[in-house]
Amino acid sequence: MGNIDFFGRTLESLERQFVGKQSLNRQETAKALGIGVSTLDLRIKEGRNLPEYIKIGDAKNSRIVFTLVSIAQFLTESRQKVI
Repeated sequence: MGNIDFFGRTLESLERQFVGKQSLNRQETAKALGIGVSTLDLRIKEGRNLPEYIKIGDAKNSRIVFTLVSIAQFLTESRQKVI
């Protein structure tokens, strides 16, 4: 399966799992990625190995959201081929 097909299927899967949402909070994103919230928080802090996100506000504890498209793109780019 090519990356375009994988991206489309991944995005459709996320849309089915999170009906009516275009962006997810940290807890939902962690669930979608199959990791814990603490792991996601660590990745945010270190700025590594995570989908692009939007920080709402400029305070240290401002809300962070991840779009379904950015999550699907991240999963597509980080997938490994299994032989």
